[in-house]
Amino acid sequence: MRKLFYLFVVLSIVSCKKTPHDYVTLSGEITNLKVDTLTVYGNNRYIKKILVKKDGSFSDTLKIEPGFFALSDGKSQTFLNLKNGYELELKADADKFEESIVFEGDGAGTNNYLALKIKTQKQFGLDNLEAFFLMEKSAFDAKVKEIDDFNAKLLVDAKDLDSTFTANEKTANERMVVFLNENYEAQHSKLTKFALGQPAPTFDLENFKGGKTSLKSLAGKYVYIDVWATWCAPCIQQIPDLKRVEDQYKGKNIAFVSLSIDKLAEKTKWRDMIKEKQLGGIQLFGESDWNSKFVKDFDITGIPRFILIDPQGNIVDADAPRPSDPRLIALFDSLKL
Repeated sequence: MRKLFYLFVVLSIVSCKKTPHDYVTLSGEITNLKVDTLTVYGNNRYIKKILVKKDGSFSDTLKIEPGFFALSDGKSQTFLNLKNGYELELKADADKFEESIVFEGDGAGTNNYLALKIKTQKQFGLDNLEAFFLMEKSAFDAKVKEIDDFNAKLLVDAKDLDSTFTANEKTANERMVVFLNENYEAQHSKLTKFALGQPAPTFDLENFKGGKTSLKSLAGKYVYIDVWATWCAPCIQQIPDLKRVEDQYKGKNIAFVSLSIDKLAEKTKWRDMIKEKQLGGIQLFGESDWNSKFVKDFDITGIPRFILIDPQGNIVDADAPRPSDPRLIALFDSLKL
């Protein structure tokens, strides 16, 4: 997360000067909460777990560096801007978290602004950039202008914001518009290329059992492709779930293809792992690792990557759910395999 720092002018009289705490007091009440802990994250790392009472109330202290943090119940989250000395209170309903969240106390103005901004950015579709970049240019331009105008008004209307925070937010809003405009052409081209119903790039690769297997040879079936490598730990972690899914859909109109992008020098290691882990499905070797034609054709920049192709050789999902993701079963069931 970005680090934004407040600059406060402290007005005090020596005889009655209040010494600020060197920690944040974060308290509040969240109704309809189904868990007994909240988790605070900062700079993409775990900070602290806060215990929640049965009535949804909580109170704890945090010793932190000034900046942005996230408070999560495991299902929903909100972003916080904190600095030591704050006594900040949060109230919300877990069933409609983003719509109901309200802050009181130190920094309430800033945090109420952030909560409203996050909610509206999602309403604008910015939490799903793929759908955003799939818009036609005229609709995209209109939406970017609408967002820019809204953000400017939101900042003007916000109350009790620190001047430094306001300046940084203005800059962030400007940078967001630049980012969206600069990335539109490349992202739109990429996403439309791999959109639902577009012809999938073909392949014709070495099969572990001998010979070669092409996409054309699998015509008439759905094809679920697992792009992996023997050195990829997250790929290996998916193997038990992949086996489970393969067993669940055995005999159905779907072929499971595991396509290794190991280097040519690692082919023996690839063969050994297939035997060791008793991998099922169709095992193919892509060769040339990241330089392989398949990787370039599908613009693959990270693995594991899963791809679903329909019986006619068209794309269903170029970035399909992983075997461990319950959405995969829902997707397969919707296809009536």
